[in-house]
Amino acid sequence: MKDAYYFSHDGNARHDPKITAMRGVYGPRGYGWYWILVEMMRESEGYKLNMQGKYVYHAFASQMQCEVNEAQDFITDCINEFELFVSDEMSFWSASLLKRMNRMEKKSESARKSAEARWKKENTPNKDSSSKSKQTECDGNANASGIDALKERKVKESKLKESKEKEIKKEELVAPVNPFRMFEAEGFGTISSVISDQLNDFINDYGERWVCEAMRTSVIAGKRNLNYVRAILNRWKSEGIDEPWTKEKPLTSSGGFKGNRNEGKSGKQQIEITKNDLSPPTAEEIALQEKMMAKLKAKKEAEEKERQEKRDRGEGLNH
Repeated sequence: MKDAYYFSHDGNARHDPKITAMRGVYGPRGYGWYWILVEMMRESEGYKLNMQGKYVYHAFASQMQCEVNEAQDFITDCINEFELFVSDEMSFWSASLLKRMNRMEKKSESARKSAEARWKKENTPNKDSSSKSKQTECDGNANASGIDALKERKVKESKLKESKEKEIKKEELVAPVNPFRMFEAEGFGTISSVISDQLNDFINDYGERWVCEAMRTSVIAGKRNLNYVRAILNRWKSEGIDEPWTKEKPLTSSGGFKGNRNEGKSGKQQIEITKNDLSPPTAEEIALQEKMMAKLKAKKEAEEKERQEKRDRGEGLNH
C-alpha cells in the first residue's frame, strides 16, 4: 500500500488530441470515466489494472457507475481506438501515468539520497574545525594562511554553483515543448480533429522535438500554418539533418522578429531557412484525414444507438 496517492495532472489535459477524440464519441461522461480509471491505476501495484477474471469488468463498472457492457466497451475503445491505454491482454495501463510516476519516484529517491548525504556530512567530524583549533596554538602567519585557504575554497564553490545553474538554465531553454500546447500558445489557431490528426502524423514521423523546432521556425518567419511546418520538416529530412535544433545560425530573413541579429523572440539562436521551394500537404490528404475521423465517430454513434435500442427493449442488461 502506497503512502500517498498523488500524480501530476495537466490543467489542459482535455485538449490532448487522443482525449479530444474520445470526448467526441463519449462526451463528458467518458472524460469522467477516463480519470476514474487513471486514479485506480495510481492506486494499483505497478500502476496497472488487471483485466483477467470473470467479474473484473463488474468492478470497473461499479467504480465508473455504469453498465458492465458500457465499461467494457469504453476500456476496449481507449485501448484499441483512442490509444489512451496500453494492454498486454493481462492488464492495461496509461503510458503517460507510468512515465510521470517513474519520474516522480526518481526525484523522490534523489531527494532521499541528498538528505542522507547532508545528514552524514553534518554528523561527521569536520577536519577543518580540528585544524583550526590546532592553528590557534600557532603564530599569526599560520592563522592568516588558513583564512586565505578558506576564502579560496568558498570562491571555488561559488563558481561551481554558478556553472551548475547556467547548465540547468541551458537545459531549460532547449527542453522540448508539447506541439499541441505550442500550436495554440503561438497563435497557429484552435485545435480541431483535422489539426490533431496532422500534428499526430508529424509527431509519429519526426518526433515532438522536430515538430516543435519546425513550428518555432514558422513563427519566426511569420508563417503560422501547418503547410509551412510540413515543408520545413520535409526539408530537414531530405537534407539528412539528425537534430535540427543543433544547427543554429543567425536568422537573416526579413520576416523574423526584430532585435539582436541572431536571436528570435525567445532570445535564442534560430535555424535559418535558406530555400523557398516548399511543398505543403495536398487537399486530398487533409480530406482523407477528415473522412477517417468522421467514419470513426459514425461507427461509435451507431453502436451507442444499438445499445440504447436494446436497453429500451429490455435486452442485454446486466444485473
